[in-house]
Amino acid sequence: MSHFIRIAVFLKIILLLVSCGESTEKTDTTDAEEQAMIESLRNTPTLQWNTEQQFYAYQNFGKVYPVRTISAGTSAHEFTYSAEMLTGLPIRYNGSTGTLAEFVEEEYVAGMLILRDDEIVYEYYADGITASTPWMTFSVAKTVVSLLYGAAVKDGYIDSLDDPVTNYLPELEGSAYDDVTIRHVLQMSSGVEWNEDYTDPESHVSRLDTLTSGASAISYMATLDRVAPPGTAFNYNTGETNVAGAVLREAIGMPLAEYASERIWKPFGFEQDGNWALLGEDDLEFGGCCISATLQDYGRMVRIALRDGVTDNGERILPENWIQESTQPGAVDNYGYFWWLSEGGSFVASGIFGQFMFIHPEEDMAIIILSYRPEATSGEYSRKRNALVRAVLGS
Repeated sequence: MSHFIRIAVFLKIILLLVSCGESTEKTDTTDAEEQAMIESLRNTPTLQWNTEQQFYAYQNFGKVYPVRTISAGTSAHEFTYSAEMLTGLPIRYNGSTGTLAEFVEEEYVAGMLILRDDEIVYEYYADGITASTPWMTFSVAKTVVSLLYGAAVKDGYIDSLDDPVTNYLPELEGSAYDDVTIRHVLQMSSGVEWNEDYTDPESHVSRLDTLTSGASAISYMATLDRVAPPGTAFNYNTGETNVAGAVLREAIGMPLAEYASERIWKPFGFEQDGNWALLGEDDLEFGGCCISATLQDYGRMVRIALRDGVTDNGERILPENWIQESTQPGAVDNYGYFWWLSEGGSFVASGIFGQFMFIHPEEDMAIIILSYRPEATSGEYSRKRNALVRAVLGS
């Protein structure tokens, strides 16, 4: 069914965006329809977008919300393609066997990339998506923040992850963030209350849509209560990633997108500019969400982890063993510094509605999936995706 949905959505986007050779009246109509789509997106909470809205918005996020450009450099890392592609790879799930090609057709996938030994062994784009199309990911932004913290430590902007966050954000003094360190925040173990229920319009994470600036986001976090001593309990908290972003911004003294350009996009050979959603016009980047990049540039992002922060020309951007440190468990066994931890030393950047980066250093392998799923999370889909991972690892 999702294949037909994608075709319908693709045709609608074409009607909205393509005006070559048509009359001015048709162009004006098309522009008006696109503006109507944009207005509908702005007037609908992000967590409630349907798949048609997602398909448009995720590749045009800067038209919907304010973003800051992450500039690429002039030299891109070029991928090579394996002679043995995995298109027909069998995936065994729930008593039946399918293929990668069937998985992407059935599971609202906009793009998928599989790397092994620094070669592309599988690449897929849905109808209308190309290698130059940016795609917005949600919590993958948390992982970018984690990488940037490593760069900030290497560059001397941060002396210790055990610094209290109030050293950088004095507006949090006297709140539940007293005695909370940077490390606690990166490990989601601050002990501050938070409800991450994406289906509850009254949850804390849903209320993020009502905040209009970085200052309001930090002020909101200062109103929350402490429910556990810092460092003792894990609680997934997207709002707190704005605290992480604000601390990092204060430490480095520049916008996060500018620092991401200088320490990630340019040195690691990203091919195209990316962008990062802002909490308000000309404001703080959203620390827990909404970075846009092309599929292959997400592939270049996973190479940072696979190469332990060393560029193609041998420059070390992250501290030695930063990736290893980042992927050690904190207050819970399966979470590090904004990375989910998995079996065999693998780790994951995962975002709602089907955004996924799986990294397995031992096998020098990574899987990137960009999607637009109808539900924020799904146990059934996660199990099917895990079956895909097992199939790739066993291939």
